[in-house]
This record gives sequence, structure tokens and C-alpha cells, in this order.
Amino acid sequence: MVKYVMNIFREERVFMRKIINIIAGYQIDLSSHIDLNKIKINRIWTLYDEEMMWNSCRYNPQTGESVKTLDDLILQNHKGVFLEDYIHDWNIKNGILYYYSRVVGKGESVKILIEYEEI
Repeated sequence: MVKYVMNIFREERVFMRKIINIIAGYQIDLSSHIDLNKIKINRIWTLYDEEMMWNSCRYNPQTGESVKTLDDLILQNHKGVFLEDYIHDWNIKNGILYYYSRVVGKGESVKILIEYEEI
């Protein structure tokens, strides 16, 4: 289910999220991590400092409430995560993730954060 956050300026979609470990620069079969038949991947972030990500997002700036789950975080680029460009940095073909980030060398182990919605 996709949740919506309403602020004064616009309605913003908030997606479900999952963190997985991968090896950069290789084809990754996502079927062991997520059911691609039931979801649509919207964004992928490289997670380079998980503690920084959580510390920079402790409170929702729109509501002032503390954040308790990964799905509730308001992610900020360069605050522990780096937003990767679709096609340029990642793509999915036939259930295989092609991940070739600029911030991680080929063959390096890395955590990625996948934002998705059910279809």
C-alpha cells in the first residue's frame, strides 16, 4: 500500500522500503529479496552510512513526530544515502538488477535501499 503525506505545497507519495546487501557492478537476482511480480521499484538509494541516515531523519519535518520505521523516513540525498539515477546507475530487466553506481566500485559489497509500491 502506498501512503501519502500531505503538506501545504503538495501531496507527496511515501513508498515502502527494503534494505539489501549486494555486490556492485554485477547482475543481482532480486527474486530472493523481493517479489517483482507484485511490486514496482521506484527508486534505489546507495546506503553508505546507515547511522547518519537515521540520525538526520529522527523527526519528520512535516509532523514533528519521531520516526520509528524505515518506511516513515524522509530521506535526504548525501545524508547517509545517495539517490541513484534510473537507467544511468541502475536498471531492472527480467527480474535482474543491473547496478553500476558512481559512488561504489565494481565488486564492492554495498547496502542499497529500494523504494517500491505494490501493484
